[in-house]
Amino acid sequence: MKSLSVKICLMFVSGLLLIPSASFAMTKNQLAIGSVTIQTLGEADPAILVSNPFYWITDLTREVKEGFSSGVASRAVNRIDALNRKAAELLKAKTIIPENKSLVIRSVQEYQITAYQYALRMDQLKAVDLRNNPELTDLFIGSFITHLRLLDDLLSSDKSSNHQAIFSDVRDQIAVSGARLVGLVGIDKLESYIAGNLDSSNVEMVRTAEVLVMIAKKSVTNDELRLAKDLLTLHTNLLSKFAVNLTGLNAKQSISELLSLTGGEAERTQTLSYFLSLKFLVGNQQLTGLRDQLLIRVFSR
Repeated sequence: MKSLSVKICLMFVSGLLLIPSASFAMTKNQLAIGSVTIQTLGEADPAILVSNPFYWITDLTREVKEGFSSGVASRAVNRIDALNRKAAELLKAKTIIPENKSLVIRSVQEYQITAYQYALRMDQLKAVDLRNNPELTDLFIGSFITHLRLLDDLLSSDKSSNHQAIFSDVRDQIAVSGARLVGLVGIDKLESYIAGNLDSSNVEMVRTAEVLVMIAKKSVTNDELRLAKDLLTLHTNLLSKFAVNLTGLNAKQSISELLSLTGGEAERTQTLSYFLSLKFLVGNQQLTGLRDQLLIRVFSR
């Protein structure tokens, strides 16, 4: 029995040692502005990835925790935790050992499955579950914004056709859940969350505005036209707040950050067109050049 225990411990440690250090990869591939990271997700660096023989223990632990949770909202919070963890594992697999295609695709699939479970839990929420609980409402709003941004990153950087199909599908699922949640809590709660968590001078405000376009599209699909209109109005308001940074003393830096910002090509094209419609940016060569490049990519698909 003692011999067996020693063997199990050795196997576990061996699995951990096979995972390279994250810090080395980050120095080799500096993240573009606005990228969703493991830290953005509020997660610690994953010690065990899906290739580890003891990986099933991590899922079992989460399942047991959720089994003891009571209420729809509590179970939805557990799904957020699980989705953040799967996303962190995927980011580590893609960053540290991207050449291990088997590990990457298994990590993609784990994220996809957990995203479906997340969307299912989110869709079970009712207004009464969130009443008089602004912290919980903010948690749910923050989760779909973060993961839609992450999926935007993945769709922009990962050109595998199989991965693209999965990421597109997951993005649609989460966008639909996000639209439903905003319809449930009201556009004012979304606006309040953004105001409390983002500085209008931060270029990441642009990415949040672009997320609103994604969920507005799903609102139109689901015939929530009033909600779609409110989302697009908020989208324009956020862009107009950031536009102030594109003129004056810090204009050069802000434009440089905008040019380096990660995100989806279609939504970014719309963003750049808005900025170029403003009097003080009409004809800006840098923004026009980027918009034209993105338009070519969008229409060549």
